[in-house]
Amino acid sequence: IRSSGRLGATWLLASGARLTTAFTTDFLRYLAGNRSVVGSELSGSIVVPLLRGGGYAVTLENLTSAERSLLYTLREFAQYRKDFAVETASAYYGVLQNRDAARNAWTDLQRSRQNVEREQAFAAEGLRPLASLDQFRQASLTSETRWIEAVRSYRDSLDRFKISLGVPLDTPIVLDDRELQDLRIQDPKIPPH
Repeated sequence: IRSSGRLGATWLLASGARLTTAFTTDFLRYLAGNRSVVGSELSGSIVVPLLRGGGYAVTLENLTSAERSLLYTLREFAQYRKDFAVETASAYYGVLQNRDAARNAWTDLQRSRQNVEREQAFAAEGLRPLASLDQFRQASLTSETRWIEAVRSYRDSLDRFKISLGVPLDTPIVLDDRELQDLRIQDPKIPPH
């Protein structure tokens, strides 16, 4: 049984020269214990381009191009990270803002309902005309519509935020109210001139 094996390497030098080496041997005889290897060969070659494809500028152009491509890709990735962070923070604050708007709409609805009850009591005693009561009822219905719209807007923004994060829509998210409080503008207490 005879089999041969080959091992080789190639190097591209900065000058454009290509250096190639190879080692070939009668493989199985060597492994079988016969240390007198017959037919082994060590070879090497060097090819130096003189005109076309030669010189440092031509040889290093691929490396320079790859380095530029890497830098552009890194710059794009860094910009993407910044944009993603800003978009995620903006979406989060948008969700907080919509939740705050829904709370405010709920408070307004409760006040409107109290006003209707108060006006009904005044109208029952004859202290207010029925037209005034109807105006308060209409204002209460408008407040209820605003509250329903605010809740819908909050839920939509929360769902869009979950989708942007890749979180399933049925996953509960706890929002931190302190974030909106931290955004309040502090009074710099500038003295008047």
